[in-house]
Amino acid sequence: MLLTGWLPLGAVVIPALAIPTVYFIHGKSIELVCVLIATVLMLIRHRKGIYRIIHGEEPLHLKIKKDK
Repeated sequence: MLLTGWLPLGAVVIPALAIPTVYFIHGKSIELVCVLIATVLMLIRHRKGIYRIIHGEEPLHLKIKKDK
């Protein structure tokens, strides 16, 4: 979210980035299954926001200040 300003994108990207990390640390284990389930749940929870981002309708939740 800090890079894009869109809350739904950050809510989905963070658990998705955890998948390879957990896989490399724990391999095929229950931890990986838990992270996969969490990622799917985040996608389901934020699907409307992701749809709005794709269609350019989602407002930025964080105003990023640009240096002049």
